[in-house]
Amino acid sequence: MSPRFLLAVLAGSAVLLPVGDLLYGVFFAFLFEEGAKTLPGVMRERPGVVWIVAGQLALGTLLALTIRRRGATSLEGGAETGAILGLLMGASDDFAQFGTTNLWTATATLADPLIPAALVASAGPTIGALLGRDDRSTEARTER
Repeated sequence: MSPRFLLAVLAGSAVLLPVGDLLYGVFFAFLFEEGAKTLPGVMRERPGVVWIVAGQLALGTLLALTIRRRGATSLEGGAETGAILGLLMGASDDFAQFGTTNLWTATATLADPLIPAALVASAGPTIGALLGRDDRSTEARTER
């Protein structure tokens, strides 16, 4: 892992944190309130910030690995890769949870995959651009 890759992971994760907070904690919180009410105590009174950061670092790493593997090292390529990855991850998790738990409504289950699609797509351009710089500097070194 190059320093540029690690920088891309950190920068992407830094985007994921506030965007995730806005999407899940502010704009779309209403989708999940009903499910949370069915099981009192399922939601923590105070979120475990360290665990949230660890999760976003893991997601930033997965996104950076996927962008690099696809060769989508640009703003557009990163956004596209992020949107696809987020949508599929969201659909996979949401549909399985809806089939096995009572936490979510059908509306939340069907709407939620669009939220991680937007979330992961928001970090994609940052990661793609930073990894693209690494690609261009590698090309310049090999041309010499």
